[in-house]
Amino acid sequence: MRLRDAVATARRPGGRARVLPALTADLPWTMTMTSDEKRCWSFFRHEVLPGCLEASHSGLWEQVIFPLSAVEPAVYHAVLAFSAVNHHIHEAGQLAIPGQDLRSTWHGFALVHSGRAFGLLQRRAGSHDPQLPPVLLVCCLLFILLELACARYDDANTHLRSGLRILHELRRGGPGAGCMDPEAYPIPPGLLEAFLYLDAHSAFHGVQEPFLPLDQQFHYHASFEARLCTLPFQTVQQARQMLHSLVPTIFLFLERCWSCTDVDRRHQYPVLQPQQHRLLSCLNQFGVHWTMFTQQTVSGTQDPSSRMVQLAHRTFTLALKTCLHPPGHPDLRPLLGEYETLLSASLTALTRPDLVGQRPGPLHRGIARFTPDGTVCAALSFLALRCPDYAIRARAIRALRDAPRAGG
Repeated sequence: MRLRDAVATARRPGGRARVLPALTADLPWTMTMTSDEKRCWSFFRHEVLPGCLEASHSGLWEQVIFPLSAVEPAVYHAVLAFSAVNHHIHEAGQLAIPGQDLRSTWHGFALVHSGRAFGLLQRRAGSHDPQLPPVLLVCCLLFILLELACARYDDANTHLRSGLRILHELRRGGPGAGCMDPEAYPIPPGLLEAFLYLDAHSAFHGVQEPFLPLDQQFHYHASFEARLCTLPFQTVQQARQMLHSLVPTIFLFLERCWSCTDVDRRHQYPVLQPQQHRLLSCLNQFGVHWTMFTQQTVSGTQDPSSRMVQLAHRTFTLALKTCLHPPGHPDLRPLLGEYETLLSASLTALTRPDLVGQRPGPLHRGIARFTPDGTVCAALSFLALRCPDYAIRARAIRALRDAPRAGG
């Protein structure tokens, strides 16, 4: 299938138009595009970008990645590569699985443009251009997302380690500088948040040395708690960003608890339990603000972004409440209703009836896509691995196997 035909099939007849910011109005566009590149770029703007804006720090895509792609050839080619892989997912109806042989027109297109981006970056090695660090990090971020979408987790971790090394080298102020202080880095804050977010996720697929140790993550929470008390969010996007800022600490804490043996867990309980309580307190504060916000808004919690915030909050809360017990512990039996509620919310998120006027049902084959957010998969994976009820585990596993995994 030619790229022209593939893009044509991606358009969904009768679907709602996606609302996009006016990203191209004032961009100093410098790229000369082939016809195939134009089609791939159009797919990125109209299909990939909206999901990225919903799933992560919107300022990162609107104010950093998209503008850089208009003036930096390396970023431009990396964007095309990421877009091409997403188009393959869109056509296939699901993400790749580890070890799968990925051969398609779109993957060939992605390989070509990844190589061009690498070549352009290598030519600038050793340059003192102040614009180079953001370019390197944006390309690195796009390569991480590309490899995750292809289920090549080792390659994604390699790119992630490279990006974190760049962040270490860029940090100003020497060893005493605050690792979580955006002012310590000569890059847009959204880039730092994106790498910390991905670094936290990597704890579950083979990376043992986080960029920021767990104890330093908790040190940062003093500022988080102060912001949560004084700056209630006004939009769903603000709420999502606030919740995402907790993710690195929550994921590293869960990884530590879940990797402990029963003996180690009992031995470390005096340290782990106060940390668990502190994180649950943060989530409780967030929940209070979220309830107030939804009561004051017209749409309430009906839109997809709101449901993802609710699902993430419910997943993190239940995971933290239960993380100091093994999955089969009798003390978890009274919480079975919460596990069932989480499963129901996850399955509802997978139906996505709000999209393109579809009737409720399994997620349509034609709208699968990879985004930087893994909310639905995180919820179902938690249920599949940690729920004390094996019937709920089986339903979560079935949902993970059957779904296109559009949520990450």
